[in-house]
Amino acid sequence: MKLITTTGIIIFENDKPTLKETISDAINSGVRDMDNINLSNQALTGIDLSGTSLNGSYFKGANISDSKFIGCNFEWADFAYSTFKNCDLSKSEFIEPYFSNASFKDCSFMYSKIKGGTYTTYDSATFKGSDMANVKMHNITFNHSDFNGVSMKQSVLYQVNFTECHISGMSLKRSFLRGVNMAIGSFGNIDTTGIIANLSDINGGQENTDLEFLPEPFIIEPENKITVYRYNHGSISPFTKSKWDNESRAVSTKSGFGIYGYTIDMKGCTDISISHLGDNVRNKISHTIENSRKSRVILELEVDKRKVLHKGSDEVAFSECNIIGLVTPKDFILKNYPQCEALLDLYDKAMENPDLYGAQYVEEERKQTTQLGNLARKHDVSDIQVGASQLERIKAHSINNSKPSDIHGLLHWQNVERNAILLAEKTGADLQALKVFAYVHDMCREHDGDDLEHGLRASKYLKKYAVTLLNGVDDKKIYRLCFACEHHTDTLRSGDLLIDTCFDADRLDLLRVGITPDPAKMATEIGAYYAANPDIYKAAIANVQI
Repeated sequence: MKLITTTGIIIFENDKPTLKETISDAINSGVRDMDNINLSNQALTGIDLSGTSLNGSYFKGANISDSKFIGCNFEWADFAYSTFKNCDLSKSEFIEPYFSNASFKDCSFMYSKIKGGTYTTYDSATFKGSDMANVKMHNITFNHSDFNGVSMKQSVLYQVNFTECHISGMSLKRSFLRGVNMAIGSFGNIDTTGIIANLSDINGGQENTDLEFLPEPFIIEPENKITVYRYNHGSISPFTKSKWDNESRAVSTKSGFGIYGYTIDMKGCTDISISHLGDNVRNKISHTIENSRKSRVILELEVDKRKVLHKGSDEVAFSECNIIGLVTPKDFILKNYPQCEALLDLYDKAMENPDLYGAQYVEEERKQTTQLGNLARKHDVSDIQVGASQLERIKAHSINNSKPSDIHGLLHWQNVERNAILLAEKTGADLQALKVFAYVHDMCREHDGDDLEHGLRASKYLKKYAVTLLNGVDDKKIYRLCFACEHHTDTLRSGDLLIDTCFDADRLDLLRVGITPDPAKMATEIGAYYAANPDIYKAAIANVQI
């Protein structure tokens, strides 16, 4: 059995038949570096990974119970759609993990640190019954998440928002809070005995006055326009409770969290339209009226993609937009999901006669949202490329934040870009991503000698500024670029086409320092060919323009 990374690199291998035994053997053999380990969709019970480095680890869809992760590092770990039950994750460090749709039931996070990035938001995370005492938590927004029965005694919470969350029975005894929002749309009683906080530090649901509504639209070049949708309850934002002027032509905010919405390839668009109609039918069936849903309006917005602050698989945040107009859920569905026209006919029947058609509509709605959700996943953020304007910002950023060098500076980066263009013609790797690598991989060098950690520093730098420099690029592609930066001098080949093309684009430029690249030490077939045929390479690269 093998323990492998998300890019196929073997961490540990033995002849044991089960993953649990292999993990145990790896630990007993002294393996502590398990960064980027792929445990997605695995069912594991009773494992002990305490004291290991699990940065970039991939737990998506995993089901793990009665296990120990004490004192682990989880930077950029992906827990989406995973389930952890009765697990001990205490004394660990979670730096910008991905918790959306993850479930931690009756787990311990005692003395752990959980820190988000500039715009970190988690949707539908569950921590029910978990012990989070003495936790340090920074810069995170939790939406629609479950904290019922969670103990956060003697914890430190800084800039943490709980929006429409279940917080019944949460304990914050003797905790320190700054800039914490506990009340917007959330429900349940919490114990705040002895907390250290000013009244202004706990937002009781006041309106956000940071939105500025404008009478004239922003000018957006056609190539930079993207259409985004969001919903309000009439003129009130569902989360911040801020008041919207729907008659204005544009809106902007200086808030770091931005304005949220959904592009048509996101599941959120089916939630605000088809699922909304389904809720109307379910309310009819149960003879209840949900006023907030009855007043829901969908806004069509026009966003300059250069103003996007963050884009994940679930939502997009931006600093300004034009307000195109209001649209009803039914009109939205007809425009964007014409395959659901028959569903709308059934909806009208179900609203008129819920006893006869209600159950049929609910079942058909479930099928349609599942199909549309699968389609959205096929066209999610992994398809978004690094834009040309982004690349110019990256170039400027690297030049302004690096030490001048005749060997590892701008001239080398430009040569790597040319090599990337040449190699990508054969490897088919994402050219724009390759160009990012060209201008980042050596930017953190302290000197031109054996600076062994310059790649690691570049990787951390790219992670740190990914939100602003690579907004709209999916996390997996960013991770691969970070891996290429970190390991471009110590890894022969990774088996990942993008990463290996990055390696060879750099290695082909060894000629600048009088070193002829070794074909046996190239990561791609075309790279090895050019290394073995330097005259052919020189002729080919002479025709490459940047």
